[in-house]
Amino acid sequence: MGSNLFDKKKGKDNNINEFENNENIITIEKGKRKAIVIIGIVLLLIGGVGILFLAPSKNEKNSQPLSYKNTYYINADSNYKVYMLPNKTLGKEWLGEKYLYPVKLTDYIEIYFRSNVFLKENIKLSGTYSISAVINGYQTDEESRLNVYEKKFPLKSGRIDKEKRKNVSIKESLSINPKEYKKIIDSAETEIGGSTLNDFYILFEGKYIFDSKEYPFSYKVSINIDDETFYSVTKPKTIIKKGGIGEPINKKTLSNIKSYIPYILFCLIGIVAIVFTLLRTKTKEKSEEELWDLKLNNIIKKYGNRMICLKNMPEIIEKNILKLDDIESMIILSEEIRKPIFYALGVNLLPDKGEFYVFGEKYVYMFKVE
Repeated sequence: MGSNLFDKKKGKDNNINEFENNENIITIEKGKRKAIVIIGIVLLLIGGVGILFLAPSKNEKNSQPLSYKNTYYINADSNYKVYMLPNKTLGKEWLGEKYLYPVKLTDYIEIYFRSNVFLKENIKLSGTYSISAVINGYQTDEESRLNVYEKKFPLKSGRIDKEKRKNVSIKESLSINPKEYKKIIDSAETEIGGSTLNDFYILFEGKYIFDSKEYPFSYKVSINIDDETFYSVTKPKTIIKKGGIGEPINKKTLSNIKSYIPYILFCLIGIVAIVFTLLRTKTKEKSEEELWDLKLNNIIKKYGNRMICLKNMPEIIEKNILKLDDIESMIILSEEIRKPIFYALGVNLLPDKGEFYVFGEKYVYMFKVE
């Protein structure tokens, strides 16, 4: 019987392996899962660092010029020349810029003002402008300038009719006789009873109106008439204003976006790897309790028709128990001695404590699922 028993057992090795394999019903082994999670984290880090590296900093964003569908460019400038009274010393009818002009020989100063606005695209554009002579009398102390009086004399003005266009030019010229304004200063000082320092300048100012907004400009040519011997004229550099009209356009080009793609892919692959490994039920290892229940379920499913379920197992003397290594040995034994297999019903309708018994003439044979 013994030889027969072990021959039958040997022929059923594959069935024994089936239960051993049930202990590791895992789609991905624990070690491999850890490796995949680590790789996923590394890919996320590479992708995140790459995106942060490519993304412009706050200072870079501020330094990058914005792009607009339509833009404007406004300037204001001037030229002047000084006409002289007939004389033998200078031998010229007029003098250009950057000279000192003798008070005794100066007749008048001719100033040419101009301003332009240029647009990238046609738009409804209008505006106004004016030219004024301004005298400002003041005094100074150690720290500040204190105004005494100001007189403003309108000289010219004009309007720009509203039309759809891309550019507009303003051109005006006028003659200034410094001696006339010097008389006004002398009269004001006589009236106030004291002398002042004086600023005298010709102010060219205006505004362009487009896109429902006003774009002002201001430009002045200063003439020093306090000196009793020479006049001098000072003009600033060309005044320039420029900018965009409307909302800025996103300047990100296709090439800029393409540079992000590899790092975005790294992040996506990393996330998918981590989520797939950690959350999919097929990738989870069975707990010991789940594996234990699974073993019992498989035994009952396969051999239940050869077993008898008892409500309670009778008391068994320990010294008469022979323990078997596996359920296959018990099945073969049961067939050889023609005795049924018993188990008591426990929790989850499974064999109590995972124990199975065969009652022989002298011994009780037991197999326990660990």
